[in-house]
Amino acid sequence: MLSYRHGFHAGNHADVLKHVCLINCYKILKRMHKSINYIDTHSGNGLYSYNDEFMIKKREYLNGIEKLLKSNSKSSLINNYLKTIININKSKKLSFYPGSPIIMSYLSDNNDKLFFYELHSNEIKILKKNLSNNTNLKIFNTNGFNF
Repeated sequence: MLSYRHGFHAGNHADVLKHVCLINCYKILKRMHKSINYIDTHSGNGLYSYNDEFMIKKREYLNGIEKLLKSNSKSSLINNYLKTIININKSKKLSFYPGSPIIMSYLSDNNDKLFFYELHSNEIKILKKNLSNNTNLKIFNTNGFNF
């Protein structure tokens, strides 16, 4: 599936649900454990600009993150997620949508170990660039199901 690109689906309703669960599961685990190992088998590049050709083509984010940003949710889980992505963007107006690798690198501390797997050659190059400042992670250019 080398033709699959995360950018086509970044910010859609399923992606948002996954990230809401990911953030809150991480926070629960960190209350119980000093460190965690996180494995992402299909990482993508981790960071998606709203001007990116892939996001523009399908515009799936309009029925995901955009609707959620406009909502007035009372859910602490959703508000925790929105706060995280707003903090990553450093602005309430999102200029990019953070994928799981960016979210996890933002949330994690040096006790955690993060492992990112991505098979697509263009995506892996961008992922390495996007996470170049992090020391608690390893990135592998392979199918994450093969590790």
